[in-house]
Amino acid sequence: MEQLKNLPFSSIVGALEYQAQMRPEKIAILYPDPDTNSTEYASLTYKQYNNVTNQLAERICKYLPSVSSSESITCGLLSVGGIEYLLSQYALLKLSNVIMFPISARNSEAAVEHLIKETKTILLLTTSQYLPMIKKIQQQFEFLKILLLDSEEFKIEELLKNKDVECSVTSDAITLKKSSEEELNKIVVILHR
Repeated sequence: MEQLKNLPFSSIVGALEYQAQMRPEKIAILYPDPDTNSTEYASLTYKQYNNVTNQLAERICKYLPSVSSSESITCGLLSVGGIEYLLSQYALLKLSNVIMFPISARNSEAAVEHLIKETKTILLLTTSQYLPMIKKIQQQFEFLKILLLDSEEFKIEELLKNKDVECSVTSDAITLKKSSEEELNKIVVILHR
């Protein structure tokens, strides 16, 4: 832990912010280019990657309930992998007091229902592909809000088109800089196998 205190960042998100400032034009991610039917790769620089995740985090935070600074909110992510999944993970990690819970798409409806209940997930990011199953689960948990990543508001393709637009973070819900000790002692992800 002592070595971590000497780094210029104290979290995964902090590392991205740091790279976006120190190496803004270096390529961070290659992903299948949707404009070429995934026969070629598109790229995001560190700055663009940070811009897109900030934009997505801003949109997600509008749906978070207000909680005290000592409370945490579990947000599930049920989607197939890819650039959308990766950007969504980083966007959730940027939200303060949010515990990201990636849920495997291979789980049965009963397993997903059980996991949502056990982790007290109150916000679920998913796609319309899983909506029939999630609607049934939502009937069991009235508190569960669903955000569709393929809806007009969250379309990743649109965010990627605006990757050079800097998103100045306006929400207090988004983590930028916190004390290293606080950041290092915080639960940020729940993993389930």
